[in-house]
Amino acid sequence: MTLAEHDEQDDVEAFKTAFLSLISHELRAPIQTINGYLDLTLAGLGGELNTQQAQFLRRARASSERMGALVDDLILLARYAAGKLSWVKSDLDPAPLIHDVIEELRPLAEEAGVQVRTRLPAPLPLLAADGPRIEQAVRDLLLNALAATPAGEVVSVSARVIPDMSGVVGMLVLTVRDRGIRIASEGQKKVLEQFFRDGAPAGIERPHTFGLACVHIIAEGHGAQMRIQSAPRKGTAVSIWLPVLSDNA
Repeated sequence: MTLAEHDEQDDVEAFKTAFLSLISHELRAPIQTINGYLDLTLAGLGGELNTQQAQFLRRARASSERMGALVDDLILLARYAAGKLSWVKSDLDPAPLIHDVIEELRPLAEEAGVQVRTRLPAPLPLLAADGPRIEQAVRDLLLNALAATPAGEVVSVSARVIPDMSGVVGMLVLTVRDRGIRIASEGQKKVLEQFFRDGAPAGIERPHTFGLACVHIIAEGHGAQMRIQSAPRKGTAVSIWLPVLSDNA
């Protein structure tokens, strides 16, 4: 490749990143407006709803929430590609955040016929973290699991605390486990490739896998690790290993 060709390729990539960021931001505002009016309608401010109307609106709200999550992922990927991703970290109790994401996506799980189970010790240790980004990572993990899990199966959300060599609390391991299509070992190595698909039978693909790229980026930005365990007929478990605040000791 000549220098001119290399510069042209860089220009194309820069344009793609800027265009993706612009479109994502333009989509975010109307999605937030739609969510707001759906919430008001579900709350009865526009009049009493019958059971079927409420069910239809909850499905619309769940789909809109999923679209919003995809837009947030596109914005994160665009900023990461442009080297403009920043973090605002503070002391964070992850428990309310995790529960909020589960409740937010519960209508989506119900529509898919998937049960979400939690196993979280109380209390969870504090993190030095960017709250909205950790929330985004948890949402992506759960969306990835829900999208891949067949109706009638279970998605589990669990956490455990790992002490360091001195016995002091060192890591919080958050795991989302599904019973869906596996991610082959070769695919796990490619998780940073945007819109990657892997390990599905003919005609079927594991949806929202690119969300795992966002989880990886967010984990990396917190000095954490993302680990994937996946096997045929056993599904996939994706974990984030987050360092906790030393004050937890």
